Amino acid sequence: MRKKIKLLIPGFRTGRVWKRIIASIAYLVLIFLSFAMILGSRDPLESPKDNMISQWESISIIFFLVIIPFVLITNLANIQRFLPLFKSKGLWKKVIAWVISFVIVVIGLTTVSSKLSSQHSFEYIARQQKQSEEQAIQKAKEKEGKEEEKKVELAERAAAKAIQASEEQAKKDAEEQAKKVSEGQTKLTKATATDAPTEEDQKVQTNIEEKSKNADGDDKEAIGSKVSNWFGGIFGASKSTSNTNMNEKIEKSIKSNLKKGDSEKLMDIYKLSDDQMKTYFVDYINEKYHKELIENKEVFEGKKVEKVKKIYKKMEFLTSLSPLDNSDLGLILMDTKKFIEANEALKEFNKEHPKVGYGIIKDISQVENLDVYVNYKIKNTGTKIGNLTIEDESYSDNYFITSYSYSQTFGYVPSNDWQAVLRLSGDSELSGEGVYDTKAVVSNAVTLIDNKGFEKEYPVYREVSQEDIEEYDQVNDLMEQEAQINNDINQSIDRIVNLLQ
Repeated sequence: MRKKIKLLIPGFRTGRVWKRIIASIAYLVLIFLSFAMILGSRDPLESPKDNMISQWESISIIFFLVIIPFVLITNLANIQRFLPLFKSKGLWKKVIAWVISFVIVVIGLTTVSSKLSSQHSFEYIARQQKQSEEQAIQKAKEKEGKEEEKKVELAERAAAKAIQASEEQAKKDAEEQAKKVSEGQTKLTKATATDAPTEEDQKVQTNIEEKSKNADGDDKEAIGSKVSNWFGGIFGASKSTSNTNMNEKIEKSIKSNLKKGDSEKLMDIYKLSDDQMKTYFVDYINEKYHKELIENKEVFEGKKVEKVKKIYKKMEFLTSLSPLDNSDLGLILMDTKKFIEANEALKEFNKEHPKVGYGIIKDISQVENLDVYVNYKIKNTGTKIGNLTIEDESYSDNYFITSYSYSQTFGYVPSNDWQAVLRLSGDSELSGEGVYDTKAVVSNAVTLIDNKGFEKEYPVYREVSQEDIEEYDQVNDLMEQEAQINNDINQSIDRIVNLLQ
């Protein structure tokens, strides 16, 4: 039995010693790495449950990516003879078998890993995501650093080549200049071989020597200036030029997307810009549209709703740009929206309540509690309407009222003079004279002729019913709503006009 098991294990099937040694070492290494992977997946910062799930994830990886491929490839225990297609002698069938095995391994590993990962706690998943983001940022920084080092290295090489070329050119120019000086001295020597040098010849010689020195100095200065400027271009100016070009591209992109009204792309541009460009972003948009709003100042002052709507519709996409919220433009657009909404509310209010008006009560504070003595109905006889006096014997709906006193002997006794007129509410009617307690409000005045023939003006009190009070409360609420809407409209316009000064 032991011999049979050994024959089934790869490395031990041939019985050769060297193969057994290699197989034993390989199996030990494989077992060590597997345990290291499983135990290494534990994290002291995570919970026992998350660590257990992580270990099972490692086990699933070893099972699908190591054990199954090892068993199939080495044909452990001659397993292929039990599997369909593997035991076939046809090449294509074996290829299909390996493809199917690969697909099964991938699907199995994906399914098990997904299932296990879903069991992790929310805190574990959040930490893993944060670590992944930090690693991505670190890799990006390292990549950027390497690219920067590469740029510097290329710049240094280019600078070295430029210096070398400049030195060679300077050397060549110096040699040519020395050659010219030498030729001039040779000619001078020939000339002085027969004659002594004149004063003019000496001046020529001096000028030649000075020019030679100056030429050498100028060449050195020119070379130094060129190299210095070249280095500045590599390490300073190039960076400035790059930033300038980038800023120009950003400016063009801002203007282009403003024309399109694409607030999402504008926000992306803002987020990717540096502090200087962010400031430019806000200032440019604020200034551009603020000027246009100033040109339409009269539209706001005149509260021309339809024109204001057109202006807001054109600029509405700017309200999605959060950097503009506290700018003059952002505040104007916010109040413009409030103005439009308030006008829509007023329009709807007038539609629902086309005729809002007070009844007999204009102000609740004017309602009085009357405790008076009431006479019979007032006859129309003697009542003046304009220049006409009514002479018939008909009765009006009004009653004379006055103050009264009370005595145990005579009871309720009215004062001698009638003081006012009372008009009852609705169809109510008094059966006779006597004390009457009610609520009333002064509405107007009427001129009557008393029984002595004298004209007198009397205030008219109109009796207030509960329905009149309820009507007043309802109308008053509506009036307050309307007043609040109008107040919102006026305040919005006032703030807009102030910002457009």
